[in-house]
Amino acid sequence: RTWLATHRRTTPAEDPEPAASTISPATAAIDDEPIPAWPHPPGVLPVGTLPSGEEHVLDIPAVGGLGLTGPGAPGLARYLLTTTLGAGAPTQHAHHTTVHITRADLELLGVDPPAGSLQRLQVADTLDHALGRAEADLLTRGRLLGAYQLPDVHQLRRDHPDEDPLAPVLLICTPGPNAVRVQEVLRLGAPRGIGGILLGPWPPGTTWHLAETEAKSQGGLAVPPPGLRPYTLTPNETSELLRLWKTSAAATNPIHPPLPTDSAETPPESAGYSLHAPEPGSNTAAEASQPVTLRLFGPPTLLINGAEITSGLRSLGRALLVYLALHRHGATPDAVHEALWPDQPDAKALNSTVSRVRALLRRHTGLAEAAFITHTGGRYRLDPDLIGVDVWAFTDTLADAPRTAGLEWAAALQAATDLYTGTFADGLGYEWAAAPAEDLRLQAAATLAELADLLEPTNPERAIAVLEHALQVDEYNEQLHQRAMRLQIRHRRPDAARRTYWHLEQRLYHLDLQPSPETERLRAELLGATNQPSDRPPTQ
Repeated sequence: RTWLATHRRTTPAEDPEPAASTISPATAAIDDEPIPAWPHPPGVLPVGTLPSGEEHVLDIPAVGGLGLTGPGAPGLARYLLTTTLGAGAPTQHAHHTTVHITRADLELLGVDPPAGSLQRLQVADTLDHALGRAEADLLTRGRLLGAYQLPDVHQLRRDHPDEDPLAPVLLICTPGPNAVRVQEVLRLGAPRGIGGILLGPWPPGTTWHLAETEAKSQGGLAVPPPGLRPYTLTPNETSELLRLWKTSAAATNPIHPPLPTDSAETPPESAGYSLHAPEPGSNTAAEASQPVTLRLFGPPTLLINGAEITSGLRSLGRALLVYLALHRHGATPDAVHEALWPDQPDAKALNSTVSRVRALLRRHTGLAEAAFITHTGGRYRLDPDLIGVDVWAFTDTLADAPRTAGLEWAAALQAATDLYTGTFADGLGYEWAAAPAEDLRLQAAATLAELADLLEPTNPERAIAVLEHALQVDEYNEQLHQRAMRLQIRHRRPDAARRTYWHLEQRLYHLDLQPSPETERLRAELLGATNQPSDRPPTQ
């Protein structure tokens, strides 16, 4: 098997294969074998073999981040990425780890992710986006643990086996200028099942230097034992195994078997979701001619000819419209069914829901022959000639505006931020909406920050207001708070700068964090003796 030839390989390549205890459960289904249970606790991963032939494992969240350096670092990082995504039989939900990684770091590792959605692999455009997702995980897990008054996820799994097991989260990244933010995520994330693999040295946690034949410690809690031979994968092996994980996940699902791949009329599934227009510059979503409008910033709202439809649209019909809006290029019936009815084997549910939504839209628009939801090329798709979506308008406005033209770009930024009126699909309650909601939130905050930069030379008061709005959108972003403090001080607003610092301090308090030394230095530098604790607002 491919897995046996790669998963157990160490450096050098002629090392013998250890015991087969870590064969990925996901792969067994490909060979029509029973799927064995994953042998290690959640978050504990095999990292290599000892001279005795025994396997060495590491509790990734517990070490405060594992930095990897040396010529063997990419190979072990690829191995950990692949093994994490392959861990856990279908019923071992506590092992179904989610990985946050950026496109740049995937490219750095030479990995080509599989076409289509691999649910547990969350690829972000920037590290800021990946950290935003990880911070959202922190808040969700903190609230659940707090509700039960438990110290960590291990006790939650033991004491409440019917509760969400909070499967591990793994952040794989090159920290760079975000090192302080990464450190805080991993420090607070350790008891909440969130760990990190850092591509480079990691002084705040553990660093392993991976030479050609062994691993050596450069500091930290987890010192590699003498003679440890780290596991390794090549870029091609990793890409192939990720495709295998995607195939095996579908193959082991009796409700949704994999779609045939030899259909010439069915285009390839897009990776994750796609909000971009099929053709650059088409910008159909921003036109006002469509009789139907979907407002998805905030609670999902359906309007027909400007009037809100408050009855007749069931919750599943609403969820269907939101899901198809997220998949602007269309989604296969299997993908829609898996998203809306993951435990329902009857495929008729999708057909009946589509029919009910079409009937509602036809009745209210008077367009008796319109499909509204088309089904061509093996995919369901919202008809952009009849349905406008505020999220599409948001992304199109930013994509189509000329960045080189200052006034036009500022107008586009303003138009886009006017569209962002709240969290994407607020209250919908589906897991698949969480990642795009976080991405759009971060994009809106970044757009507001950029608009503030453009406004500052001519309208500093407006720039300050816009940046303060950005802080409401991305309230835990420490760098954004620092940026606001600098802007407020530049324009002689020390009271506003003090409030910005205090609000940051208050928000971080709820994460059991404190402002970073960089923020403290900035406060001292900008505010000096003018900072009076007696003016501090009470902590909520």
